[in-house]
Amino acid sequence: MVTDLKQLLHDNVADAPSDHVDLTAVMAAGRRRVRRRRGGATAAVLAVAAVTVVAAVGGTGPGSGPGPSAPGGTVPVVSVGEARPAVEGRDYELVTSYPARDGSTRGRSVAGVSADGLLVVLDAPRPGSSSSRVGLVDPSTDRTSWLPGMHRLGRLLAADTDRLVFQAAGVDAPAVDVFDRAARSWSQVRWTSLPASVATVGYGEVWVEAGRAWITLPHAGRWQRFDLWSASLTNPGDVRDERRIVDDASGAAGVVATRQPDGALLVETPDGDPVVAVEGSDVELADVTDDAIVVRVPAGDDAGTYAYETGSGELLRLGGTATAGTSTLLTSGDYVAWGASGRELIARLLP
Repeated sequence: MVTDLKQLLHDNVADAPSDHVDLTAVMAAGRRRVRRRRGGATAAVLAVAAVTVVAAVGGTGPGSGPGPSAPGGTVPVVSVGEARPAVEGRDYELVTSYPARDGSTRGRSVAGVSADGLLVVLDAPRPGSSSSRVGLVDPSTDRTSWLPGMHRLGRLLAADTDRLVFQAAGVDAPAVDVFDRAARSWSQVRWTSLPASVATVGYGEVWVEAGRAWITLPHAGRWQRFDLWSASLTNPGDVRDERRIVDDASGAAGVVATRQPDGALLVETPDGDPVVAVEGSDVELADVTDDAIVVRVPAGDDAGTYAYETGSGELLRLGGTATAGTSTLLTSGDYVAWGASGRELIARLLP
């Protein structure tokens, strides 16, 4: 069965030497986070967890046809028009739902789900203020624990049991705002020992994995290729050049999803081993969980969000399409988000 990315990296302590960290997993995790923020692309790279499920889906499963031949073998085929409607309680557990935001900057929004199942919410800026307060909501009781202070924050990068990490807002260089959940205190980490080119050329992306921040910088000052750096979340002086050049600002690695001439979305490994082909009009990659590949159809009769279960080979229709809010959520494990009937939903897929 699939190896959870967090479990895969669990034994790596926060500041372990980088040669003990699976860089492929780290880069794939970054690609997943950046892909979610950018929205549905017709060609994207999935998390490395998906690579490990190829053996599980090599044959056909319920709802899967034998499929066409691919360079790496026969690919299972599923169609959004034949997807089985997902049943709450059987296929997923609804964690919460809330009104979809209308694009305004006011009101409460959900930034993500923590590793211990709490919702990370932002109370959006009041008129004339650029700062927000942050809360942790227990979805079982709907009780909110508000964190101290008001803060100007970027996107949520990590929501672990010991800390929350946000990308710092309003700064020109990579930096993070970290909340220590045990000490209930905030700190900002800026890595001034990064190359001076950060100030003149800029940087690609920032994400958090294996207890460190990972940063891509344009290689030789050009934006075609990128150097991978990592940095401590607690020690501003701990900055390392990982001596890895990547072809994507977010460290693209893992399984590739591409549009086929017949319109299907083909998911396969870089070596050409097929995972699944999803048939339908304008199918887009939306997310990857521990045990499923999530796709969406933005419009038309089949508009909705679908989950391909890698163990059973079955395609489930979860509901409506991902909204602007759900496409930026930081989720982990088996959590997935979508929008339906003017609301945004967060659920946990059941095995």
